[in-house]
Formats: sequence, structure tokens, C-alpha cells
Amino acid sequence: GSALAAVELVQSEEGEHRRECLRQNRAAFLAPLSAAGLDFGPSSTHIVPILTGEPAPTMKAAASLLDQGIFLQGIRPPTVPEGTCRLRATLMADHRPAELTAAAQTIVSVLGGLC
Repeated sequence: GSALAAVELVQSEEGEHRRECLRQNRAAFLAPLSAAGLDFGPSSTHIVPILTGEPAPTMKAAASLLDQGIFLQGIRPPTVPEGTCRLRATLMADHRPAELTAAAQTIVSVLGGLC
């Protein structure tokens, strides 16, 4: 029953509206990251990797961001190859674009001081 309800939602007007909100949220989040020259690789989904390189600054950035109310997972070896550490952001349709823009600006500020 729950799987059928999920399929119905995805196929509905509400589902299309939520996908459009997610596309817009992704664009709002990526704009400040791109402007700052941050690398998020070829990702085209709502899961955005912000490439940071090395483990120590990645985990320090993740901790600093969490202290500021922004939860991004620090991903490091062995989960990813050496030199490809990243912060992983997961966007949702329910986020507000202004929240994502502010979070992205904070991420740029934190990474600018660490990486």
C-alpha cells in the first residue's frame, strides 16, 4: 500500500511540483558555491558533493558547519579514494531557497578558511 501511494505521489501534479522545487533549490544552493569556485563534480542530483581534497580539513569543516547548524557529512577514505574527500549535502524540496543560499555562503566562508 505505501509503495503504491509513493508511485501515485510521484506521478501526480504535487510530485511534479516537488521535483521543480528541488531543481530550483539545487540551483539556489549551487550558485554561491560555483561563484566561489568550489568543485562539486559532475553531480546532477539532489545529493551534492563539495570536493575538499584531504581528510583533516574536510572533517574540521564538517564540525565547524555543524556548530553553525549546517549538517554536511564529511566523506573520507576508505569511502572515497585518497585526495577526493568531500562534504556531502542532501537537498530537499522542503528547503527554502534563502536557507540554501545562506548555507552555501556559510560553507564558502568555512572552506575558505580551511581548504
